[in-house]
Amino acid sequence: MKTWLTIFKNMDVPPVLIVLTIAYSYYQNHDYQKAWDFYEKSCRFDNGAGCCNLGYLYDKGLGVAQNDFSANSYYRKACSLNNAIACNNLGVQYAKGVGEPKNNQEALNLYKKACDLGNENACTNYKNMAAHLKSEDENTQNKDCQNGDECLTKGSRYGNEGDFSQAGIYYGHACDFGNGSGCSKLGLLFEEGVGGYPQNFEKAAQYFEKACNYGEANGCNNLASLFEEGRGCVQNNFRAKELYAKSCSLKNASDCFTLGHMYENAIGTRQDLYKAKENYGLSCDYGFQQGCDAHKRLNR
Repeated sequence: MKTWLTIFKNMDVPPVLIVLTIAYSYYQNHDYQKAWDFYEKSCRFDNGAGCCNLGYLYDKGLGVAQNDFSANSYYRKACSLNNAIACNNLGVQYAKGVGEPKNNQEALNLYKKACDLGNENACTNYKNMAAHLKSEDENTQNKDCQNGDECLTKGSRYGNEGDFSQAGIYYGHACDFGNGSGCSKLGLLFEEGVGGYPQNFEKAAQYFEKACNYGEANGCNNLASLFEEGRGCVQNNFRAKELYAKSCSLKNASDCFTLGHMYENAIGTRQDLYKAKENYGLSCDYGFQQGCDAHKRLNR
């Protein structure tokens, strides 16, 4: 590194490019934590490539805990600095509903910006998304329910009658309209393999993730369970803990208790009895007796 710095100084290279080059060297050598340090420095200099690469490290969990929200935050900053790759990556996140509520129109806008900045992949994504939105508009006109709540109600009616095949169709429509309960219920059909839906944990996880991103606590809970057990995804207690935390923030009492249990027993995180007691207390406040008992036990 000292040799590089000497060479760069002699070449009168701007400091931010020195930092970025060092970061890339560490990345190439799979030293992702040091790469993070230097990408973070370059991002503070408002270097779009540095911010984009920082987002990618969070996106893939390289050298840091995987975090979709942090990834998107850095992609967003990089995109504002006209980094085409970041705009495209953020568009993908919106299209999939990862770290953001699914929003195809926002994805389309981001693909367009990235394409205009010269990213060929984004141009392809833009064309595909534009075609998808056109088809989606046509399908919406053909649906016999016109909003998420209406579709969910119809799906639930079929579900109560035991016709899960028809229920799934309407749950899917509800999910398309951005209704988290519809996404979660459709995910359950794939998880359990009922109503003619083949058991498919990966598909279940996808719908649970959509539900969670739409603010549906049950979706967060169901996805957390899959991560805990390694069904349809790589077993990951840290990710499960994050999902239970989001569900708890949505006032799911049992998940606040689970989160407290994870902090108390160092599952997916370091032991933190203060946070354990705090989450047991929330669970109790939301009406879960086991949370009250655990909170009382830690207060002794």
